[in-house]
Amino acid sequence: MSYWRKAAVTLGRNPVAMGSLAFIALIVAFALVAPALSPYRYDQTDLLSPNQPPSPEHLFGTDNLGRDLWTRIWVGGRVSLLVGLLGAIVPSALGVVVGGVSGYMGGKVDMVIMRLIDVGLCIPQLVYVILLMIYLGSGPFAIVTALALTAWMGPARTVRGLILSLREQEFVLAARAIGASAWRTIFVHLIPNTLGIVVVGVTMMIPAAIFAEAYLSFIGLGVQPPMTSWGQLANAGVQTFRLYPLQFFVPAVFISVTVLAFNLVGDGLRDALDPRLRGR
Repeated sequence: MSYWRKAAVTLGRNPVAMGSLAFIALIVAFALVAPALSPYRYDQTDLLSPNQPPSPEHLFGTDNLGRDLWTRIWVGGRVSLLVGLLGAIVPSALGVVVGGVSGYMGGKVDMVIMRLIDVGLCIPQLVYVILLMIYLGSGPFAIVTALALTAWMGPARTVRGLILSLREQEFVLAARAIGASAWRTIFVHLIPNTLGIVVVGVTMMIPAAIFAEAYLSFIGLGVQPPMTSWGQLANAGVQTFRLYPLQFFVPAVFISVTVLAFNLVGDGLRDALDPRLRGR
């Protein structure tokens, strides 16, 4: 079997990873379908029915403006999952390119890039993100932009290390011998051989991006009303926590279990894509 088929078979034999993957698929399906099937809009207010408990009409109850929390949870899930996916894929893609160029070129190019990354990693990423959000404004795409401008350094360092170990292999020397350019060698021969580690890294970055969106929305820098997200719902729930704790616990539980599920899938992918761990 090919490398990727062996990885798929190993992943399929991991019940925890497959269960987590099924749970993520269920969350995505509900986020896509549930708002369309709901009789309520996510921003529809009903001032005569504020802070209602769960009922057949409102499965998660209503908030302080009478808005249906079931609908708002799934619309917020769309935003949080979109930010999580784009907030992981975009910086990872940028990091792969920068790390590939740095590792293959070496010399002064590598030294300059790595020193910039070393300086950038001295300050926690969340500090950069908050400063960029103050400048960029609020909204999902501002969050993705802020993450893309700050989260690429980790993947770049990882890919650079892999490229350094691969660039003197026989297949790379053969590509040079037949006249392949540096860019073709990087993008056709080297980077595809790092995709296993990159895929695992992206899977691990998705929950970090979801949590970053939740944190930024919680402190008021992320998604703003009437648009909603899980973090924004948790922020609204804190304000009524003493009287109506369910309004906080529902989005908090969705954030927690979704982040946990992505982490478990990432662990399963790591075990499946690392040949040294397949036999365990």
